[in-house]
Amino acid sequence: RRRTSRPLDAADRPARLLAAAWLGEVRLIDNVEVRPMGAGQKG
Repeated sequence: RRRTSRPLDAADRPARLLAAAWLGEVRLIDNVEVRPMGAGQKG
């Protein structure tokens, strides 16, 4: 699969959640891997 920064149509595969925010004068930028819930996982 090609890697893109386009929104997902459905949460059916691993993806990255991107976030950016200001805390006072400091810019915080982070990302985290998110995976769809599968059989046997608790939510």
